[in-house]
Amino acid sequence: MWRYGRIAVVFVLIFFAARSTYRVSRRAVRAHAKALLDRVEANEERFARVRRRLPGSGTIEYRCLGRDDATDAVRDRYMAQYVLTPLVLDVRRPHEWVVEDRPVVATGATVPPTSGLQLIFDADNGIRLYRRTAP
Repeated sequence: MWRYGRIAVVFVLIFFAARSTYRVSRRAVRAHAKALLDRVEANEERFARVRRRLPGSGTIEYRCLGRDDATDAVRDRYMAQYVLTPLVLDVRRPHEWVVEDRPVVATGATVPPTSGLQLIFDADNGIRLYRRTAP
């Protein structure tokens, strides 16, 4: 009889431990999803004023400057691509329109020359829009 009582106690402990783990995991997933949505909304606000000045569709050049970590630069590019859809962002070839993203300008970061580019709009939040005047 004591044996069944011990087994029942072990099952009850396992049940409550699993339930607690489930609740903590669920809260963590919700917090992560909320943080991601907040980041998307912040980027939508950053790009909103520039987006109005861009063509409705096509391909534009994208530059992400001031990032020391390649992972952050890739994340910023994908976030910009999401926000600027249906435009396609190209980082390899020059295009007529150039969007420059400087989320964090690192100290001593080298800035690519803007010769042949005319500044169309500076959003004062790290986003600049240029138009290529010379190939």
